[in-house]
Amino acid sequence: MALLDRISGVEGVVKIANHQFQASLHLWQLGLLTRANIINSFNISPTDEGDLDFLKTKYVAALNKIEYIKGLDSVIMCAEQGRYGLNVQATFISAVDALALIPA
Repeated sequence: MALLDRISGVEGVVKIANHQFQASLHLWQLGLLTRANIINSFNISPTDEGDLDFLKTKYVAALNKIEYIKGLDSVIMCAEQGRYGLNVQATFISAVDALALIPA
């Protein structure tokens, strides 16, 4: 998940502006932005597009979309700071998978 490197600010990688990224994801999930808007706005590479699609797919499948959005915000903020191992791909993916299963 190369996008995670940008979220967590790995040295040598152009860091993504996380608050704006999260807000844009939310607007995309509400249908107010397009995938192309996000790709262009954040210079998402073709390699990172799959990671972006993963986040959207989990939202679509989420049982509780409001909690998914709030939880994703928390996961991204913690990943940015390297907290709780959320800056590690496997832990990040597990957390996002768990968010999609929060009951409605």
